Amino acid sequence: MADSTRIAYDGMMAHAAALAAEGRHSEAIAAYRHAASTYPDQPGPHYELGLLHHARGEVPEAIASFERTAALVPDDASIWNNLGVLHYAQGHYTQAEECYRRAVALDVDYSQAWYGLARTLDSLDEAIEAELAYRVCLRREPANARARERLDAVVPRAEAHATRHTRRLRVGFVSIWFERGQAYVTKMLRDALAQDHETFVFARTGGVYGRSMLETAGFWHVPNLHTFPDYEIPCDVLVRWIHENRLDAVVFNEEYDWNLVVAAKSTGVRVLTYLDYYRDEWTPLMRLYDGVLCSTLRTYNLVRSHCQAFYIGWAVDTALFAPADPRAATHTFFHNAGWLGIGYRKMTPAVITAFDMVSKDLPEVTLLVHAQVGTDKLPPESAAIVARHPRITYHVGTEPAPGLYHRGRILVFPSKLEGLGLPLPEGLACGLPAIATNAPPMNEFVIEGYNGLLVDVERTVTRADNIAFPETIVSTHDLADKMRALASAPDRIAAMGANARRFAEEQLSIDTLRRQLGRVLHRVIQDAPPAVSRRDRPTATVVASDSPPQPTVHLVGAQEANYPWGFENRLIAPLEALGYRVISTDYRQHRHDLAERIQQPASLVLVCRGEGIDPRIIRAAPCPTVLWYAEQLGTPDAADAAAMERRHELAFNIGAFDLVLSHDEGNLEVYRRLGAQRVAWLSTAAVDPAVHGVLDLPKRYDVTFVGTVTPRRAQILDALAQRCRLHRANVWNPRALNALYNESKIVLNLHLSDLPNTETRIAEVLGAGAFLITEALSSPHLLREGEHYVSVPTGDIAALHEAVAYYLAHDAEREAIARRGHAAILQGHTYRHRLQELLALAASLPGAPALPASPGSAYLAGDGTPGAPMGAISEPAGVVAATVLVDGS
Repeated sequence: MADSTRIAYDGMMAHAAALAAEGRHSEAIAAYRHAASTYPDQPGPHYELGLLHHARGEVPEAIASFERTAALVPDDASIWNNLGVLHYAQGHYTQAEECYRRAVALDVDYSQAWYGLARTLDSLDEAIEAELAYRVCLRREPANARARERLDAVVPRAEAHATRHTRRLRVGFVSIWFERGQAYVTKMLRDALAQDHETFVFARTGGVYGRSMLETAGFWHVPNLHTFPDYEIPCDVLVRWIHENRLDAVVFNEEYDWNLVVAAKSTGVRVLTYLDYYRDEWTPLMRLYDGVLCSTLRTYNLVRSHCQAFYIGWAVDTALFAPADPRAATHTFFHNAGWLGIGYRKMTPAVITAFDMVSKDLPEVTLLVHAQVGTDKLPPESAAIVARHPRITYHVGTEPAPGLYHRGRILVFPSKLEGLGLPLPEGLACGLPAIATNAPPMNEFVIEGYNGLLVDVERTVTRADNIAFPETIVSTHDLADKMRALASAPDRIAAMGANARRFAEEQLSIDTLRRQLGRVLHRVIQDAPPAVSRRDRPTATVVASDSPPQPTVHLVGAQEANYPWGFENRLIAPLEALGYRVISTDYRQHRHDLAERIQQPASLVLVCRGEGIDPRIIRAAPCPTVLWYAEQLGTPDAADAAAMERRHELAFNIGAFDLVLSHDEGNLEVYRRLGAQRVAWLSTAAVDPAVHGVLDLPKRYDVTFVGTVTPRRAQILDALAQRCRLHRANVWNPRALNALYNESKIVLNLHLSDLPNTETRIAEVLGAGAFLITEALSSPHLLREGEHYVSVPTGDIAALHEAVAYYLAHDAEREAIARRGHAAILQGHTYRHRLQELLALAASLPGAPALPASPGSAYLAGDGTPGAPMGAISEPAGVVAATVLVDGS
């Protein structure tokens, strides 16, 4: 941007910012829009518009503004994080997930983005035994004497069953480890098991609002505690921890890196998970686990048909969480707001509003809000109520268990979405009747009129990404009515409080949880059949029942959408000629069942482009996965807007592939920076001899160009057309295209942009025996310039015209180069050659079954080829193990 332009632009931005600072938001929005239209290539106006729209509650407009910003600055992680926050607030979970993934792909230490992703994804659970079945019955009907009698009879048998397993197991847990719900869940599981087994904890560092967090003292100090300084855990680090501690089983809590699950399975231990939420798209992945632990019936009933799920119930340390001296209850209502979270999941603003309504009728009531962040994180209207209301105490701080429950008489918990909802069982154990949402899992703990009151759900928000559990938004007026009714009846508070404590003692027993966990572990470790063979060992031996009758390549591309011209369609016949069975899947046409299709037994999954494929689907494939990418990404030092958009397309799932193949030898570093762990150069410039060949046709055209005419190409072609007879065409049928090349004396190859490239057109032209003039290629070692083709500097119209004129005037020299180019292409650049090299590379991947041997590379070598030669895998040091399993030796 020129200095004068910069001054004008800065002036526009300063004027808009001043309007915003004065609260004149409508005028500020108009000013920013004017700046955006005047300087369309500048991201600043769109970014500020996004912030303003968000501040005004105009979420769709904010999303649109940040999306425009991202298109201009696609490598800014904060923009993608903002989009994730906005999409999440709208319930657009599919879009939010993708945005958060893009953010963490750009900045792996971006804790807020990881947090957002984690919230978006959440997890699943299963199984019921007689003791738990009775307890569930009594939750619904506490006065059922028959159920109580039979429960009393079954408990001794359940204990006898638990103690008959004499083997002491070694069980490890992988979790964050600080004052957070997930960590409290892990700690309870660990404490329950530790009574009968030896336990180990791998404590990863978590984060909230940009703060790294890990605790090891006091409540969080346990034997065999191993701490790790990051949230992301390299696979080799986890594998080493498992081996060093000789574990029998590993239990994950909220694990979103499927590489870690596969790495744990590669050691031979049983792998379980504790999950509270469930996404339908996880269905094919959940069978990676040997057991899934469910603390609520909602999760158990949802997933029991998809995996080996166990309903284990839940427990509270009733000695720690116990009723206190009634005189300590200085407040009528207690609300645990936690970290508030994106979207105010615990409905803290609704609690504050409802209390404000109730306090006008009941002048003696008070509210204690215990939060771990200040009122600045509340909506302005809620913060204003807190600031002006003398009977609201907003306590900020981290309090060790049992927290501040004893300072209230009634627990208010109208959460709109919970996996378990720890404050409910904890508050009940402390003898507080609860006012909670009349939706699962809250109503699994609160029995209407017995140990609390349930609040009507005003509306249910169905999520766009098919997460199984909708958000249930309570009626603020009904919440106020329930708070008013209970607060004005001290006798009901006392009776329900006593029932709340009784419920916790009977339903939330650590002994019950201990027995259930022990039963599950022994069943998984001793009784369950071996897990289905997957890519779960670095040097896997494919189980006979999973092995296809012949080597099989699962080709995943746009075969149907691009037929007949897509290069994916050129791969099927040579693969079959090499002895492979081919499974063909068009991922654009079959996104709805792609996860199922990918699970078909195969020796290799080969993906062409693959934009938008969920990385978890890729990681769950039963064999090694290879991405062959043929789009232009630019160089480490140069990229245009289209290349940057493709980079962000790639960043979504590139790290899930075992091997990434670039069609361009000059951009391998770009792939590494995007997260690829293994990279090799394998050009897509190749021919199919059944389609590409020399035909006995007359030369009808002097100069031919085939391709999309972009503004850049149009400028070059228009200038050239003034000096020679130029034929422009758009031909998609491969055989018709081959005929056209045969009819042309010279065929041009022009890049889409100023970025260097090596188009598939190069091979197609030479395969037809035609003479090629091209702009400088990005892969100069593919063929020999001057011997097989002629090149000119990129964008040099004068040089291009000079070359065209020269070779039109020298027929013999032109035809000689064309013949040599044709021979070179057939000698080493057919799709069969490419696939032989690809299969040889795939055979070297960890976990790959035996693949038929392929001959050595036939590609021409240039003098002093820089970097990785075509067909050689390039691996960044110290990174490979993060995605690809290491040998188990």
